Amino acid sequence: MIKDYASIVGMPDEADKRNIEFIIRLYESKFPGDIAERVRIEKRNEFENAGGRVSKFLIKNEESQLRKVLILPPGLDATIKDSYPTMFTDKAHFHWFVLNFPQFRVAEKISF
Repeated sequence: MIKDYASIVGMPDEADKRNIEFIIRLYESKFPGDIAERVRIEKRNEFENAGGRVSKFLIKNEESQLRKVLILPPGLDATIKDSYPTMFTDKAHFHWFVLNFPQFRVAEKISF
């Protein structure tokens, strides 16, 4: 029995990585520097919101393990979701994306 769509499509591979890299290059050519600026601003906001008390994983306190892992511009996010609908909803696919595209990371380190 198939439990979800992610099980049907399987894990992303090198061809998927090249396709996503192409999507990112197109976005960067249209909006140069936008990704890096959004990440820089988000890192600063997360640090300020936590009163300067955040770990390398952006965990604000030990009671709450919630943290912001990455930031994507809305237009780029939507384009990737159109081609890869499970990329940000399936844990294994999300983990693959975070590992393969570190330019979007807000946290210095990741833990899954």
